Amino acid sequence: MIRTILFSFFLLIFCINAFGQLKSQNTLSNNQFEGSINLIKKTINDTTFYVYYIKGQKIRIDIKEKSVSSNSIENYLLFDLENKSIVAISPTRKLYIPLQTGKYKKAEDKNFVIIKSNNKKVVTGYQCYQWRVKNIEMNTEMTYWVASENFTFFEDLLKLWNRTEKHAVFYLQIPEINGFFPLESVERTLLRDEKMKLLVTSIKKNKVDENLFKIPADYKSYEQ
Repeated sequence: MIRTILFSFFLLIFCINAFGQLKSQNTLSNNQFEGSINLIKKTINDTTFYVYYIKGQKIRIDIKEKSVSSNSIENYLLFDLENKSIVAISPTRKLYIPLQTGKYKKAEDKNFVIIKSNNKKVVTGYQCYQWRVKNIEMNTEMTYWVASENFTFFEDLLKLWNRTEKHAVFYLQIPEINGFFPLESVERTLLRDEKMKLLVTSIKKNKVDENLFKIPADYKSYEQ
C-alpha cells in the first residue's frame, strides 16, 4: 500500500516537472522574435540599406541602394539556420545561386578587449546597453548598443554567414550574446576616426509571409 502511494506520488511529481519543461520550451519558441528590421549602413564612401525578415529559423535580407522603402531590391539573401544554407538571389536577372558555407571558427586573437558597460540609451524605442570591443593590433574599436528582445536568431546568423567584416568578427568575440541584437554599431580607429556606422531605423513585430523565403518558380540557377 505504501509502495503504491509513493509510486503515485513520484509519478505525479515527474508529470508536473515534464509539463513545466514542455511549457517553458513552448513559451521560449513562441517568444522568438518574428517580424522585420530596417537598417542603414554608412561608410566613408557609401550608404547601403537593409531589410531583415525573420521567421523562426528562416531569415531574408534585402539589400537596397536607394532607400529602405524603395521597391527596387538590388539583391537578397535567404538563410536557413536549421539546414545551414544560404542562397543569393538576383531579382533583376531572375537568378539564384547557393553559397558555400563553412563551419564557424572563433578567431583565436588574444588582443581583443571586451567591456560590457552599464551605459544606457534608447535607440528606436528600445533601451540599449553599451558594449565595446577593442583590438590594438587592428587599430579598431567597435561600439555596440544592444537590446534584448529574444533576438535569438542573430548569433546563429552571424556564425552561418561567417563574414570577415570587423563589426561581425568583433561582435562574436563577446560572451553571452544570445538573444541580443545591436541596434547601433560604430567602427572607429583608436584615434576615434569613424569608419562605419550600422543603425537600426525601425523594428516591426508581426507575422511574416512564408512565401518571402521561397525562390520564385521562374528563377533559374546561376549554375545552369
